[in-house]
Amino acid sequence: MYWIQFEAQLVLALVFTWSAAAKLFSPTTFTTLRRSVAVLVRVPGPWSSWVPHGLVAAEAALAGGLLVPATAKASLALAVLLLTVFTGVLRRAVSRAVPVPCGCFGPSDRPVGRAQLVRNAALLTIALAGLAAAMTAPPHGPVPVAGVALCLWAALTLAICFALWDELAALLAPDPSGHR
Repeated sequence: MYWIQFEAQLVLALVFTWSAAAKLFSPTTFTTLRRSVAVLVRVPGPWSSWVPHGLVAAEAALAGGLLVPATAKASLALAVLLLTVFTGVLRRAVSRAVPVPCGCFGPSDRPVGRAQLVRNAALLTIALAGLAAAMTAPPHGPVPVAGVALCLWAALTLAICFALWDELAALLAPDPSGHR
């Protein structure tokens, strides 16, 4: 059970780091986030400019908290909560056909759709598995370096897949013209 928790922590820490960094270091991505929040989350006047900043800060803090053993369980629980909220907002946008881009991992012009819901469902599943493992895992002894290395490799691979999810979904989408 320890390895499930550890892998979930690593994957989620990398995903939240990538997401926060994409918004912090790309003015275009942050602008996309601001516009999306304005459309998707009805926040009154002065608060609307604070919500995007708060989301980025929450993602960055959560990424750090997932890597600290003393805060890992609480951070996994908060990851479940945050991903549930994100998924609910995206689901509402998709069901209402609101053409707003996600910009979760970088600049995007594509409106949110089922691909983002599937991505978030996968992330939520990882967070729930990690939290369940954390709640049931007995104390563990020394951790083998090979196990840590394997988990790091797998987490990095998964995080890259999640960060590039929109591009992968576009590649796999059927061509409307029928040509491939």
